[in-house]
Amino acid sequence: MESATSASLLVRLRDVGNEDAWDDFYRLYSPLILSFACRRGCTPDDAADVLQETMVRLLRTFPGFSYEPALGSFRSFLLKVVDARIKDAFRRKAARERLSQRVEGGAIPLTEEPDEKPDPGAEWDRLWDTNLLRRALEQVKNRVQPTTFESFQLYVVEGVAISEVQARTGLPPNVIYQHRNRVMKLLRKHVEALKSELGE
Repeated sequence: MESATSASLLVRLRDVGNEDAWDDFYRLYSPLILSFACRRGCTPDDAADVLQETMVRLLRTFPGFSYEPALGSFRSFLLKVVDARIKDAFRRKAARERLSQRVEGGAIPLTEEPDEKPDPGAEWDRLWDTNLLRRALEQVKNRVQPTTFESFQLYVVEGVAISEVQARTGLPPNVIYQHRNRVMKLLRKHVEALKSELGE
């Protein structure tokens, strides 16, 4: 379910019983949250826990949530929630290691905190934009002919030479260029719709 209404997904999430809205949110943001958690040093299992705990926190927060763009972006709000869950995961891991060492009677190692980069928000922003583009590509793929998307995927996404794209698809170069332009136009439209839906 897609909407071009400004911040519409955030409004729909205020109804915790709106399964379509929560499914949309999960599909859009779970890859971002998992990827960010792993880049901050979480194992895949810990990253899955971070995702689950983030969703639980949001389910508790959204019934009274009021999106105020003047107070900051939803992107920043979500980063704070996810980052707090990552730090919780590292604290739990350190506690488990301390307990294990006490039981075994050995030295107690210190589990490292998540990688504190000068600006963890920069990595989050990069992953956020990549995630929006990924989602927009999925949407566009369903709106164009398979050959149109295939030529775009090869030529633009994978960087295959035009002659090789022509050989693989049987399409002349001018058609491949037309496909590129059409998909790029749709892609920009879908990215802007996703940003609008989140009030960006």
